[in-house]
Order: sequence, then C-alpha cells, then structure tokens
Amino acid sequence: MSLRICICDDEELMIKIFKRILYSYFNERKVFCDVITYHNGLSLLHDFKDGCTYPDVLFMDIMLGDSNGVDICKEMRKGGYTGTIIFLTGSSEYAVAGYEVDARGYILKPYGVDHIYNTLDRILRNSGTVAYTIKVYNQITRIPIADILYIESQNTKCVIHCIDNVTYTIYKKLGDVEEELSGNGFLRSHRSYLVNMAAIVTAKDSLVLKNGESVPIRTKNAKEIREEYMEYLKSFI
Repeated sequence: MSLRICICDDEELMIKIFKRILYSYFNERKVFCDVITYHNGLSLLHDFKDGCTYPDVLFMDIMLGDSNGVDICKEMRKGGYTGTIIFLTGSSEYAVAGYEVDARGYILKPYGVDHIYNTLDRILRNSGTVAYTIKVYNQITRIPIADILYIESQNTKCVIHCIDNVTYTIYKKLGDVEEELSGNGFLRSHRSYLVNMAAIVTAKDSLVLKNGESVPIRTKNAKEIREEYMEYLKSFI
C-alpha cells in the first residue's frame, strides 16, 4: 500500500521540515509514500485541473503568498477532489474555515512531531492501510483497524466486534491484544473491553459507539478513561 501526499506551502524551510517528519513516520510503519510539493496554490490548482495531481492526502498552508489555501481547496472540491485535506497554519483561528471544504484537521506551525504523528495515525486508520492480523483456524486474516468497534474478553478468548455485525474470535488475553494494538487509538475502558476511540460517539457513564452499542466504563477509573478519550480528540483540532 502506498500513499500519494502533496504539501503546498510557500515556505521552503517548512516544506523541508515537514517532509523529513513524513518520511520518518512512514519508514517506521513500513508504508511507502510519494511526496510532491508546491510553493504556491495556483500551480497546484493548475496541475489538478490538468489531471497531473490527485493526492490521497493534501497538506495545505492556509496563508499562501499568491492565494488563500481554503479558496484553492474549494476549487479542488468543486472539481471533484475527494482526498483528505489537512490545513497547515500559524494560528488556530483559521481552523473553522476547514469545515467549508470538509478538512480532516489542521496542524499548527511550528510543527510538533507528536501532533503530526497523531494526525497521520488517524489518516492511516481511516484509509484501511493499518490492519490487525489474526489467525483463525490456520487462516491469516487482516482486519482493517477502521472496521473494529471494540474487543470483548470472554474468559480464555476475545471477540473482535466489527462494523456490519461481523465478529472474529481469537484465543488470547485482552492484555496481549491491547499491547499488539498499541498506538492505534484503542482505549481500555473496562477490564473486559478494549474500544476503538474512532468508533466512539459519546463518552459519559458508558461509551456509545457509532453502531448504537454501549460499552461500559470501569467506575473506579471513569475520570481517567474520559480524559484519555479527550486527549485523543485533541488530535482532530
């Protein structure tokens, strides 16, 4: 699996720093990425309209010397661009503008490695590039992380609950599964439950998931569990 990534920023130094972080991230995760760069929005828009550029992920600077990044993205959306847009900006006050083009978040300058890594983790999970590999009846199965809702411990086995009511049963301890899925956005909400935070809709006395199911929160650690989920949400802003 490979990803086509485009960076549009009028600051050469920022592009160099960002590219270095991107390559480091994808090398660690054994994912190939092809990175192209633009120093102005009009050149990017021209190439897009000519069919030369159609990245999976577009990192767009909002304040460009020749144009406004949001306006460029609007034109690309009108032209049929459906890829992931992440804005690069020096101020969070521009974040709201991202809703106009269905942006998936923004990254503040100067770049923070942790924030970039969290954003890329989310992109990979949602793209299906990252998967959890299991063995069932001597058959190897790769389950996209984005398909997993939660994992439930049942004595000597764990049941992986996925979208569309699909389930998989593996004979492992939940603690071992939690370790294997470390770094993929899972929350241990209860001694018997491991939840994909991307599937959570609300977090109160229990965790309500996007399929309508509720997963319990361990009362003793309820505050810490909700705080961990809130920290996860910060990667979206």
